Amino acid sequence: MRNTKRNKAEEKFINIYSKKTKISAILWLLSGFAVLGFGLYFWEYFEIVSGIVSIGIAIVKFTNKITSSKRSRIMQFENNSLHIYMILVVFFSLVNPCGLVAVIFDIYRRDWCLRNGAI
Repeated sequence: MRNTKRNKAEEKFINIYSKKTKISAILWLLSGFAVLGFGLYFWEYFEIVSGIVSIGIAIVKFTNKITSSKRSRIMQFENNSLHIYMILVVFFSLVNPCGLVAVIFDIYRRDWCLRNGAI
């Protein structure tokens, strides 16, 4: 009986994590188009490159297979991703703040995941 409750809880966690990952991918795509648009309008090379990188991150997140894994694997992946998010916060703060929306949501998703869905 206990295993079924754990499996239901783990399935619920993975489903919510998968939805949050899709929302994150959509935010990366929208912020990438916004940064790319600003870069093309003002003809700034760093904004053009960061917009293309943001769109690339969105494509990678759409094709990510980690959402079908176990909870421990997801938590391990999210635990190791904080350094990348810190670098992205500094980078988008210097280039264009529109990209920070997706990074802040990813940090929220990471915190939710590491607290076992308690947020």
